Amino acid sequence: MAPMAPMAPIVPMVLMANGNINSLPPQLIIIINHRCNFQCRYCPTIRDFSKINYDIAIISVDFFLKIAPDNCLIKFSGGEPLMNFALLRDIIIFARKKAEILHKKIQFQLTTNGSLLNNKIIDFLKTNRDIELIISLDGDRDTQLRNRITKNKKESFDTIILNRHKLFSSYPGRVTINMVIAPNTAEVFYNNFIYVLKLGFNRFNFLPAYFIYWDKNKIKLLKNNFYKIARFILGNRNKMDIYIRNLDFTNTVPLFNAGLVVDCNGDIFTNNLFLAKYFAPFRKQLKIGSVRSLPFIKTHFPGLANIRQIIKEGVSKPIFDSTMAVDKVLTSFVRYLKNEKS
Repeated sequence: MAPMAPMAPIVPMVLMANGNINSLPPQLIIIINHRCNFQCRYCPTIRDFSKINYDIAIISVDFFLKIAPDNCLIKFSGGEPLMNFALLRDIIIFARKKAEILHKKIQFQLTTNGSLLNNKIIDFLKTNRDIELIISLDGDRDTQLRNRITKNKKESFDTIILNRHKLFSSYPGRVTINMVIAPNTAEVFYNNFIYVLKLGFNRFNFLPAYFIYWDKNKIKLLKNNFYKIARFILGNRNKMDIYIRNLDFTNTVPLFNAGLVVDCNGDIFTNNLFLAKYFAPFRKQLKIGSVRSLPFIKTHFPGLANIRQIIKEGVSKPIFDSTMAVDKVLTSFVRYLKNEKS
């Protein structure tokens, strides 16, 4: 598959709030819903029946595009965004038209568990190649079923496998596999990477399961498997085109993305930490405004130090230490690959 053209260099997004200037990555993250048809063992995200409405979504897009740089990104998250595909499609159509009026280049990113992919959605992607599709696939069938528990007993594994050739032919170079590695799959992480690679996917994002407990042995297994993957990638760089998304996109807070984040009810945040059940009690502290009222954004944002303190208060020390440990392993993997490639 042809590699995806890289985004333009990241230029900080400038937000004006009562005269103060604050910088965030140039991306809008729209929480389409809180619903999901899965109950993954390692997922800390809250689940309810909330979903964003069209009016809140377009106000958010309009506001974002007016303050964003010429090259920007809109991400769709949940829950499972494809449970509200019609709304998702309408938001993309509006955003593209608005960006054209403002002479801005916009790209989109959609993260999904892949279980709801069908011909209608794939045909839409085929005619909208500015959308990067990120599909969650942890490995072979056994690995996928260890932690990705479904409510309706419908597996995502078969749907992804069934649709992969259609995605390759209709949507080349725009599909990224998000592999979550949990303590009970760390030992087979490398084997699963090879398995998914042999399926034909060559774009990866690796995500150790955060905010769950890892013992020292499992962390060591994770580290060893990351090293094996790094050696494989480096040993085959002249033969295989493998893209690791982690090398280009990093987060200051483990698991959660920074940017202008709009929840289903219109509340605005600087990251999506509020979606985790552990940090729901801190929602008011994390909230910086609402698209339902002017001015949209508060004068002062919660800083990184405040957010780290919230994480410490929200989870037990063993969970916090585990999260920091596996995040350090991922960071070391990224640095190792970057250093060896340079």
